[in-house]
Amino acid sequence: ANWIPLFYCYWIFQQLLKTPESREKAIKLFLVSSIPLFLGGFTQIWLDWHGPFSFLNNLVIWYQKPVDLSHPYNGMTSIFSNQNYAGSWLIIIWPMFLTCLLQKKIKGYKKLILFLLSCSSLVAIYLTRSRNAWIGTLISTQLVINKNFSIWFIIILITILLLLLFLNLFSPDLLNISRILPQIFLTKFSELGFENLSSYPRIFIWQSSIDFISQRPLLGWGAGTFPILYENKTNLEPYAHPHSLILELANSYGILTSLIITFFVVYILGQSFKKIYFSVNKSISFDKAWWASTFSLALSQLVDIQYFDIRISITFWILLAGLTCKIKE
Repeated sequence: ANWIPLFYCYWIFQQLLKTPESREKAIKLFLVSSIPLFLGGFTQIWLDWHGPFSFLNNLVIWYQKPVDLSHPYNGMTSIFSNQNYAGSWLIIIWPMFLTCLLQKKIKGYKKLILFLLSCSSLVAIYLTRSRNAWIGTLISTQLVINKNFSIWFIIILITILLLLLFLNLFSPDLLNISRILPQIFLTKFSELGFENLSSYPRIFIWQSSIDFISQRPLLGWGAGTFPILYENKTNLEPYAHPHSLILELANSYGILTSLIITFFVVYILGQSFKKIYFSVNKSISFDKAWWASTFSLALSQLVDIQYFDIRISITFWILLAGLTCKIKE
């Protein structure tokens, strides 16, 4: 019931994304619609605005989580429930911002606005403290610029650094990279080491999900059953999902379903990659931004599942629909 309407969306979205011009317009809509995310996130971090604020006699209620930046795993969530969800949206729009900024036909005040929004996007990615978002940003940047490295990208990085240094005067926990990076990337590794890999929470979750899948490989256990199975097996606080969309599909609906959908996505990515990156035109294009956004989002679903947020899942099928249209051209 959750997936079938989105399959229909994938099919019908193609009617709106048939031409390069229509996909370019869609990219611009994505970017404009992301401005509230920046406003919500920045006021959440620096002004401690999180609500709840109610409007129209409680018809509209705006609420964001309060964030404690002194904890290295806390970060900006903005309009999402979790910093990884916010980071997932940001790695979708970052290649689009970068591509628009590098278009030579965009000049004057439009270029300035794009520059400021691009900087805002990178600042927001840093503030999420999401490892998926940080790694996805590096991958998608390389996919967009390819061999066409631009002075604009250097200018953005310098501007971001100066801005963060300035803002750090008002929030000392914001830029304490010497503490944040080791704790986020290295602390658990140094505590557990290679010999205890199975003790890492993410790997233990994956092992547990594989064990559940092996018990019912054909039809799976049913949607939403993983947290119940995990709690019954471990007597630990349950996780909502196996932190891998491929494993989630296999656990819920069986291995065959997981393989079919995975093959479907990989096929679209592979065929569209050949059309976009092996074409005669080697310049920076909106199609490259589209592919980079799709690939970064799909890659992040291997180690986490932001797909369950309806905004992310609908966007995922919009992106796949656009690549399918590119293949059909």
